[in-house]
Amino acid sequence: MRILTTEKDSVLSHTTFSGIFIEDLEAGEGITALDVCYIETDELAYQLDTSLTTKINLITVMALETLTTGQSGRFLLKGTIEDSGWSYTAGNDLLVPSGAGEAEEAPTPTAKPIGKVLAATKVLFDSGGYLSLAGGTITGDLTLQGSFIENVVIVTDTYQILATDSTVICNKTTAFTVTLPTAVVGKKITIKNINTGLVTLEGSGADTIDGELNQTINQWDAIKVQCYAANSWIII
Repeated sequence: MRILTTEKDSVLSHTTFSGIFIEDLEAGEGITALDVCYIETDELAYQLDTSLTTKINLITVMALETLTTGQSGRFLLKGTIEDSGWSYTAGNDLLVPSGAGEAEEAPTPTAKPIGKVLAATKVLFDSGGYLSLAGGTITGDLTLQGSFIENVVIVTDTYQILATDSTVICNKTTAFTVTLPTAVVGKKITIKNINTGLVTLEGSGADTIDGELNQTINQWDAIKVQCYAANSWIII
């Protein structure tokens, strides 16, 4: 068993991957390509699902080929994988499945997160687990080895920014309005205008932005705002 890296490789006829993978890992049972698996203490790979509560925190891998019991093959540890047969929703969490097989997805974690959906046919997979908090709070210091993946939305007309949006890309040739969500202290949002239409950024209700009810954003300009008090956003 060896741990290797690759910039891009293919499995099956419709799947490519890049990242860190294990070569010659033996299957402890029959495994289908793209199944979510775990590595047992006997150094064999087995299918993983949420019912296996004592195995959920072992090293998680994704099978890169179909194997029978005793066969050795490749398993992805960490990286991106793209399959033309997938139809995931970008921005969702990638989760350990409820039954043996391929990873499942959800907008908020309902099982152990193991990655992030980058596009309908592309995911980021991480064997070490993937931190995803739904309304959670971390108290104390947080050391991040890697990067945050934030929710990006592209809008082409009048838009009410959602509380889950982090970056809003405005793309329209004529003027339109984008409205911030209700101000919640600490929340940050970035709004970028990439087209010729003037974007008017408004607060929700009586909420202000640098003391004003609205701000304008010209093409290629951006505004990053943060709520610092009730009903009050500032440009940072």
